[in-house]
Amino acid sequence: MKALKIATLVFFSALWVLGLANYDRVYPYLYRSGLIEDEYRYGDLFRLSYLPQFKEVLTTCQEPLTLRKTSSRPLHLYVLGDSFLEPQRIDSSDFVADQYHFIKWDNFQHVRLDTAATNVVLIESVERHLRQHFDGNPASYFIADTANFPEKWSEKKWMSRIDNFFKSDRTESQLGLLLTSNRLGVWCKELKSAFNFRVFNRTESGVTVSNDKKHLVYYLDTDTLNYPYTSGFSHLTEARVDSVVQGVNKTQEELLAMGFDHFVLSVIPNKSTIVMPDYGPYNHLIERVQQHPGLKAPLISVLDEYRKLGAAAYLVSDSHWTCEARSVWVQKINRHLLGLSSTVPARSCMTPGSRNQLIRKTL
Repeated sequence: MKALKIATLVFFSALWVLGLANYDRVYPYLYRSGLIEDEYRYGDLFRLSYLPQFKEVLTTCQEPLTLRKTSSRPLHLYVLGDSFLEPQRIDSSDFVADQYHFIKWDNFQHVRLDTAATNVVLIESVERHLRQHFDGNPASYFIADTANFPEKWSEKKWMSRIDNFFKSDRTESQLGLLLTSNRLGVWCKELKSAFNFRVFNRTESGVTVSNDKKHLVYYLDTDTLNYPYTSGFSHLTEARVDSVVQGVNKTQEELLAMGFDHFVLSVIPNKSTIVMPDYGPYNHLIERVQQHPGLKAPLISVLDEYRKLGAAAYLVSDSHWTCEARSVWVQKINRHLLGLSSTVPARSCMTPGSRNQLIRKTL
């Protein structure tokens, strides 16, 4: 009996320690050892809902690059994007670029531009976060330096680090991963979610089910009451659209002043915009920004192409694109890049006075 008590104490103490452990340092070993499984293997939306009717195993998209750069001038591509462009979905082999540098939002890219190359900066945002991003200053994520290298955002203050170390939500999340990422844990969660959905028509707060019960989307796309800033169905005034356009123009000006030859913005539609267009009064954010008479930057949108694809543009159990929709975006970006490699740099169109003024602002 005493041995059982000691074993139980040791077991739960080990769980507590793992719950507090640094995720990036410890958990890769647990994955490789098979003690835990990838919680995103069935998609981010399934992970939030555990509704079995939306469960599918995700596959990696593999598509050879068919377009080829015709210009002999090197093309260097610097990308700031979100989860759509994470390495498991997009990498350097997908682009007609001689160099490829990627950072996610809230990280930083130290930049040393090669004047013998065409330097292009691409900023990608999913529709729900477009307003948020350009209310800030995306140009600040690029830092002129003596070399090219990414820098992850990190909390500098020791007290904040200690506070984050003991945050209950972080510990709870990691303990949940340890205990329920296995097949038995997933099965139990599926039973609970299926019962709540069928009996009470209730889902987890992180997702929204379409009115016809065929599609699952991220709650930020649809929750107009609590998240009007991200919902595609919230009322959007002309003043708010003007503000987004002004932010895009300002970002382009500052990045060109930093020395980039071209700036490109790409906005990927919310899943709800494509599969649930009748969920509410859609605010047409992407179209209104793209068609705004004051927009000075090129905006690459795949909205029309994804509307033609319909539900085939997005995964059933995930908020991200299918391989077909991914291919549409990659090819459209590459065609634009090929055009830029043989055109006059956009920064050369700036007047010396405005260029010098902007350089002083960014230093």
